Amino acid sequence: GPLEITTEHVDIHFTLPEGILEAPFDGGTVYVDARIDDELRSEGLARDLVRRFQQMRKEAGLNVEDRIRAYATLAGPQSMLIARWHTFIMNETRASELSFTNEAENRLVELRVAGAPGTLVREWELDQGEKIILGIERVPK
Repeated sequence: GPLEITTEHVDIHFTLPEGILEAPFDGGTVYVDARIDDELRSEGLARDLVRRFQQMRKEAGLNVEDRIRAYATLAGPQSMLIARWHTFIMNETRASELSFTNEAENRLVELRVAGAPGTLVREWELDQGEKIILGIERVPK
């Protein structure tokens, strides 16, 4: 015959997919997709580099109108991720040159040793714990 199923007979479990976060509030619950794909990762890295280069410009005492040459040590996967943001980084930092190649590493060593006015080399730790070295030098007018 027919069976009656009540809430006492049912045990409901709710599990979110990996990368989905929830935040309950008085009016309900908000769900956010926190997964990061390569496109978001590359944009985040580009904006992070811009922020750090801008901070370095300030620390080096450069004026807004000063142009720079910018250098960064990036691992192979990072430099591939950031390639499409090259022009954006140059425009935002007023860089006439931007290098992520092995030549950048050589130039960073030269800048660190020279210590000339308008130059700065710093090591930074990214959000993922990776360390990068960035350098800037003012382009003579």
